[in-house]
Amino acid sequence: MGLDTGFPSVGDLVSRYSAGERSFRGENWRGAFYANADLSNADLSNTNFAFANLSNANLIGVISDRADLSGTDIQGANLIGASLVGARLIATRMSHAKMLAVDLTNANMSSGNLSGASLVHSELVGAKLMGVDASHTDFAGSDLTNVDLRNANLCFACFRDTNLQNANLTKANVAEADFSGAINLTPEQIVSAVNWKLAKYHESFRQLLPA
Repeated sequence: MGLDTGFPSVGDLVSRYSAGERSFRGENWRGAFYANADLSNADLSNTNFAFANLSNANLIGVISDRADLSGTDIQGANLIGASLVGARLIATRMSHAKMLAVDLTNANMSSGNLSGASLVHSELVGAKLMGVDASHTDFAGSDLTNVDLRNANLCFACFRDTNLQNANLTKANVAEADFSGAINLTPEQIVSAVNWKLAKYHESFRQLLPA
């Protein structure tokens, strides 16, 4: 059930969804508990789900553009094909979330936990991931153009065929990260990171790096 937030009553979200409603734009569900809920293909644009529990929820195809999910638990949730353009995911727990083909353009995911998540073939252009824990996260085939990854934990992350044009890796920990086939990655970006000598590269790229 949702929690009483002090806002006008809008009824139980899951009950309304089960009755066929799909648009919940701009509603306030701060602190609500909807773990394991099915909200697939719902319109959650501009909603407030800060500090809510959506762990293991079915969020396939949801539209959550500009939503506030700060501090929210979406661990293990299925967000395949979801749109979170400009969403706030600050300090959000997203470990092991399924995020294939997700649009996170200009989203703020700073200080969040993405460890073990799958962000394959996703759009993260201009996203903020400062200080995020993205260890063991799969970014293969995604577009990380202009992404801010300063101070991020990228240990064992996968960047195969990932577009890293102008991505800021300053002081990011890239130990054992896989940059094989990374696109538009420069030696200057890599050497600004921490433990870059322990990362994996195609041999042709490694030859461009300092000894």
